[in-house]
Amino acid sequence: MPLLQWLTLGLEYTYTDVNSSVPGREYTENRARTTLSGLF
Repeated sequence: MPLLQWLTLGLEYTYTDVNSSVPGREYTENRARTTLSGLF
């Protein structure tokens, strides 16, 4: 997502839901990442 001609903002979201037949091996994970990049 360009903010200015030389500045870019990035947003990323990932959701993971793991089911298992083995007790204790199930989990849910939410990850978010934000990046800000400038080109000079």
